Amino acid sequence: MMVGIACRQSHNIFTCGRYGATATWNLNKLMMKSLKMLFTGQMSRNDLAGPVGMVSLVNQTATAGAVPYLYLAALICLNLAYINLLPFPALDGGRIIFVMIRKITGNMISDDMEGKVHLAGMFLLITFAVFITWNDIMRLFG
Repeated sequence: MMVGIACRQSHNIFTCGRYGATATWNLNKLMMKSLKMLFTGQMSRNDLAGPVGMVSLVNQTATAGAVPYLYLAALICLNLAYINLLPFPALDGGRIIFVMIRKITGNMISDDMEGKVHLAGMFLLITFAVFITWNDIMRLFG
């Protein structure tokens, strides 16, 4: 019979590694599900957060403790990685698409044309960022 407080966490490196891999996999599944919901319209624009919303979210999470804060940091990093790999001009995913098109077609797209497409993509991304930031500010004061 045990009386008192006992530590339930394992200090075994293999157990910790397995737990870390499982947590990362679950975070990946959650991110993919969220992206799917965003693109299928199952998620509203009020569910998105830009820089202003992220500051508020980080502040709330920091008061909850170290573990939720680290989960949020991992989620932000994973989110940035996924968004950056989307096949959209001005992002790395868009650049990868252009490289594949050039390999297949043999340089049918000029550097000038690719630059214009990436510029248009950058304009759309900045417009989207302004829209999201505006929503964050309205949510903060509204």
